[in-house]
Amino acid sequence: MVDEYQTIEVELSADDARLLGEAAGNHLQVGLGSADGRWSLTATSYVGTLVTPAIELLVRPKAALHNVFQMLDVAPDAFGPRDFGFESDRNLLSIVAELFARSVERTIGTGLLRSYRHIEERSMAVRGRIDLAEAVRRPGVPIPVPCRFDEYTSDILENQALKAALRRLLQVPGVRPTTRRSLSLALARFEVVADAVIDPRILERIAYTRLNRHYRHPLRLAELILKNLTFVDRLGSADASGFMVNMNDLFQDWV
Repeated sequence: MVDEYQTIEVELSADDARLLGEAAGNHLQVGLGSADGRWSLTATSYVGTLVTPAIELLVRPKAALHNVFQMLDVAPDAFGPRDFGFESDRNLLSIVAELFARSVERTIGTGLLRSYRHIEERSMAVRGRIDLAEAVRRPGVPIPVPCRFDEYTSDILENQALKAALRRLLQVPGVRPTTRRSLSLALARFEVVADAVIDPRILERIAYTRLNRHYRHPLRLAELILKNLTFVDRLGSADASGFMVNMNDLFQDWV
């Protein structure tokens, strides 16, 4: 465990130190220590959790963790802060994962959000309107017919984002087994939703109405997960992961 901007020394092999550095990127400085087999770890303005097979490093913020969640706009007041053990559990990744699992479970308890999505595709039968512009580009090909139509579906951005965040959390080490089971059960509910690569910045532009406002909290968490959770993937499995938040940027945005 290390505090924001603090430096500590730990015993690590060269391979473990290299893997930790890959997972941390520029969020943590990993250098040679005072003796063979010892490595210097210097925290920066980034706080959170780094997990490798050899070490689980918690970088603690100077601010109280509940205040950090308030600034992140994901404070779990609806669940009760005591449920998340802010004083006893300083692991930002495990708390975010648990909070996200509970938030998704509550949000989709009555079913997935559905909405109209505009679709343009070729079909064996006419659906909606014929896409005349596409038909002109490919004359002499009557079937399949190019069509344009609106479909009422659960395969929409909001659900695709939640599914992407669920998959991301299930790929990384450092998530509690009980939380992992909850995430797996939630993921099964999104079977009808396509897997999609989600740019977390697009989630900031979602307009909330009375129809989708119950998705706001899990989508905010999904945005944080997709933006800040990274992992090192080797041979098809994640050997190391990091969930790190820049406290300087967070405080400036909050102010």
